[in-house]
Amino acid sequence: MNATEFRMIISAVDLVDWGDDSINGQRTELSTIFKIFNANIDVTQLVDDYFEDCERAGKGDVHVFQKQNNHDFIFAIDFYNEPSDQLDLVEVFFRFPEESVLHISEILSAFFNRSSAQVLYSQATFCMRLNEALNPNNFPRNIKNHIQQQVIHIID
Repeated sequence: MNATEFRMIISAVDLVDWGDDSINGQRTELSTIFKIFNANIDVTQLVDDYFEDCERAGKGDVHVFQKQNNHDFIFAIDFYNEPSDQLDLVEVFFRFPEESVLHISEILSAFFNRSSAQVLYSQATFCMRLNEALNPNNFPRNIKNHIQQQVIHIID
């Protein structure tokens, strides 16, 4: 498998477009990428659920979207919220087939550059954090100083 993996840390608010204190839908860059790969993904409800949880500090699950029997395209979000995090940071991962990287990297770069909290953006042939998040043997994961465990949700 020749693929390129991307990792970014941004605020959860940057996954969607906002109106008057409500979500108008996911960011157009995400919709564009999902459309290119024929992936029926909409993060709007996940983000809405995240912000509706007033007790989210110290918890949050990993959501992995992958096309059935095709591991060249993967989209994952780690919604774990550090107790002291005031920016609502989330870790976002992508895996794309090598032949699409030039076009997709432009879209992802624009997505990251429009984000309000630009903490990390990386592109590599192998992302350790993504591969840890994809390994079901790592879940449920104990969260330090917390009763709750982090679980993984794999959506085909």
